[in-house]
Amino acid sequence: MADDLKLTYGVDLKSFEKQLTAIQKTALPAAQAGYLNAVAFGARKNLQNAFDKEIAGDPVAFTKRGVVVDKATSSGEVEAAVKLLPEQARYLQYPLLGGIRRAGDPGAGRWDVMTDAAERNSYGNVRKGFLKRVSKKAKTERERRAALRHKREELRAAGRSTAKAKWMTSARPPGIFFAEVRHAKAYWQRPSTPGGKLTLLARFSDNAKYKTTINWDAAIQKAVFIESPKAVFDAELRRALAKLPK
Repeated sequence: MADDLKLTYGVDLKSFEKQLTAIQKTALPAAQAGYLNAVAFGARKNLQNAFDKEIAGDPVAFTKRGVVVDKATSSGEVEAAVKLLPEQARYLQYPLLGGIRRAGDPGAGRWDVMTDAAERNSYGNVRKGFLKRVSKKAKTERERRAALRHKREELRAAGRSTAKAKWMTSARPPGIFFAEVRHAKAYWQRPSTPGGKLTLLARFSDNAKYKTTINWDAAIQKAVFIESPKAVFDAELRRALAKLPK
């Protein structure tokens, strides 16, 4: 009778070991890679935010796309890297490392470097598109003045009044020109009244000295020392475990 009531208990060790192996070889490396990628993309965002604050003229999308992440994978060495693409790195070296930017260098003009401007955003940087608008107005004025000058010459040659070919009229707003005035090479706004003062719009020099304004290491460290690293890793581990075959 006792033999009939005998129960046999066992553990499926092979299945258990298989599950542990899957966690060790698949889920944990995937969770580690996911965690590192989360940190790397956090650092990338921190750097892009620093660009918004520190780069004169506001960074264009091309500049911000220069920060890239080499993502970690669950195979091989689990490593993620944050880096700058070569073309963007050439002109971002100045706010990142400091130094002297000279005419012809990346981020400078062919003949000079802009060192001051009248219009700035809340961060103290040149407003986006400001220089382009100023230079366009100056070019338009130069062309119109040349046309009127030619017209006046024609009128004089014909012995007629040049009044209708004058540049200065009460209806015409103050113009913009580029010249060196009082040792300052710049775009200038003409005064609205005769005898008034010129307004400096954008000043240029042969070179410009830069201090480090974008702290690469600080942006990385801010991402590494996140508020809850365990929560981030746990979320990545849960995601990896959910992908294991049942």
